Amino acid sequence: MQHWDIGVTSEDVSVTNAIMGENFAHDISGIENYVRINGRPVTVKQGNDIFTENPLCVDNSFFNIFSFDVVRGDRKRMLNDMYSVVLSETAAEKYFNTTNVIGKTMLIKLADNFETFQVTGVMADMPINSSIRTDILLTMQYDQKYNDNVDWVGGSLNTFLMLAPGTDRLNVEKECSKNMTSIQRPSSKS
Repeated sequence: MQHWDIGVTSEDVSVTNAIMGENFAHDISGIENYVRINGRPVTVKQGNDIFTENPLCVDNSFFNIFSFDVVRGDRKRMLNDMYSVVLSETAAEKYFNTTNVIGKTMLIKLADNFETFQVTGVMADMPINSSIRTDILLTMQYDQKYNDNVDWVGGSLNTFLMLAPGTDRLNVEKECSKNMTSIQRPSSKS
């Protein structure tokens, strides 16, 4: 949670910037791992058909932190390459009429041009009661190719921290807050 004082208005927002997870994991004891999640609308071309989709771009630690079921692929490695894509069973059926899609390719466009992605995994459809819902996962590496905002100011993604067993959550929250206020953030001083 970030607190912003803007003129006479203040606001609490639950978004982070790309560098926070790595910084917190490095500087604060008790944080075992982190994953960043950012939604990005994309265009998918399959044959002559064009679709607009809303995938989530995630770090390769996603399946280490969350217990979403993996139907096909290696949950530890399927998000390692920039041009990897993981599909839900529903998306695999939509685009390929089967869930046996490991190694197949898709054309996806985030910016100006379509780029070729390789399907490296299939996950079960995410539960309807989950706050994290998508049919397509892309890598955070790909997201960062088009997002050069790596400062402390701004932010449009969510960062989840995995704490080591026995770690005091409230202490980690205090340390995160201290960390944020102690870091020099030149672009926030304008």
